[in-house]
Amino acid sequence: MRTEGPGTAPKNGFANKAAANFLLAKLYLNKAVYKAANSAGPYTFDKADMEKVISCADAITSDGYSLDPDYFSAFSNKSRFETIFVSTEGTPQNQWFMSMHFNQNPAGYNGFTTLASFYDKFEDGDIRKGRPGKRDGTLYSGAGVGFMIGQQYDDNGKPLVDTRTLKPLVFTREVPLFGATTTQGIRVLKYHRANYGQYMFMRYGEVALMKAEAQFRGADAASAMATLNDLRAVRKESLLTSLSSDELFDEIGRETYWEGCKRTVEVRFGKFTSGEGVTNKAGYTVLYPIPAVAIVANPNLKQNPGY
Repeated sequence: MRTEGPGTAPKNGFANKAAANFLLAKLYLNKAVYKAANSAGPYTFDKADMEKVISCADAITSDGYSLDPDYFSAFSNKSRFETIFVSTEGTPQNQWFMSMHFNQNPAGYNGFTTLASFYDKFEDGDIRKGRPGKRDGTLYSGAGVGFMIGQQYDDNGKPLVDTRTLKPLVFTREVPLFGATTTQGIRVLKYHRANYGQYMFMRYGEVALMKAEAQFRGADAASAMATLNDLRAVRKESLLTSLSSDELFDEIGRETYWEGCKRTVEVRFGKFTSGEGVTNKAGYTVLYPIPAVAIVANPNLKQNPGY
C-alpha cells in the first residue's frame, strides 16, 4: 500500500497506509467492546491493544500528518494537514441544510440543533467553537462556521428576520424536546457551502485523540495529558493540569462534534445508556435490534438480547 502524506491534493476514496493505520487503531481501541461478554460492559482494555493503537498513531504522524492550525480548514477543499481519507464528491448537502434556517443563505430545512450543555463545554477562546460569517456581500458569506447562536445576518451584514413570525432571526441557547419554535436551539455548520468541501472520514485530529485515550487506558495518564495538551494548544484552549476519564470524554466531543463518531465513544466510556434524554437505560440497548425483515429473510439470524 502506498505511503502518501498530506502535502498532495486528496484523492477521492483513496486509501493509503495512513488510512490503514487509522482503521487498525480504531479497531484495537474498540476491541474490548467487541469481545466483551456483556455488550454494556464492563470492558477490559488490554495494554497490548492500547500499545498497538499508539503505534498506529505514531506511524501516521511519521507520514507527515499534523493538526491544522485553522480547525475549520480541515473541512474545506483547502485541507492538507489533517486529511487522511475523504470523499471529494462534496458533502451531502441535505444533511447540513437541515440545521440551517429557511431564511438563511443558503436556505435550509431548519432542523438539527445541539444542546446548550454541550456548547458550554467549550472555553471562550476555543477556535472549534466557530466564527461568524464575513458578511462581505459574497455568496454564502452571511453564514459562519461552528456554532450559530444569537442574531443571524445576511451576506451583506443585515440582520435577518424570520418571515413567519416577523421577529429577528435569533437562535436561542435552549430548545425543548417538543414544541420548539423555528428559532430555538444552537445550530451547527462544519462544512461551509462556500468551500465546496470534501466529506471527511478520517483526519489527524481523531488520531491524536485515539492515541491519548490509548495512553490513558494503558495507565499512562501523564503521557495522555501531554498528548491532549498538544492538541489543546493548537485549538487555543488552556492546558490541563490533571486528566480524568470525563475530561478525556469531553475533549473527544469538542474535537469531533458533528462528525458521526460519538456512538462508539459513548459505548467505550460507559455513557451510551446514561446520556441526557435517555429513557431506557437497560444495558441491552447498547446493541440495536436486528430488523425483522432481515430475520425473516435469513432464519439463521438470531435477534439481539432484549428485543
